[in-house]
Amino acid sequence: MRRAFGALFAEVDAGGFGPAPEGQFSAEQIVAHLVASDRLCGLVDQLGLAAETPVATHLREGFDLIVDEPLPWSRTLDLHMRVHLPKHQSQLHVLRS
Repeated sequence: MRRAFGALFAEVDAGGFGPAPEGQFSAEQIVAHLVASDRLCGLVDQLGLAAETPVATHLREGFDLIVDEPLPWSRTLDLHMRVHLPKHQSQLHVLRS
């Protein structure tokens, strides 16, 4: 998961972002969201075996991902890393282009 965040923060470090289209997150808003997500990952890292405890999970990422069932924290974050974070990386890349 840290590798996924590393790629995202490399995109942030590249800088040079333009304004966001109306109704979409700005680069600053995306970064604030990513920092909150990174802190969540840090907390889950500290859970150890408790990271396998099922929690009520509701995730919706457009048509790519819809989850509404109990999942272990580790699985929830895996989905976050594989589906949600790449979309933010793409958003940042577009804002810089």
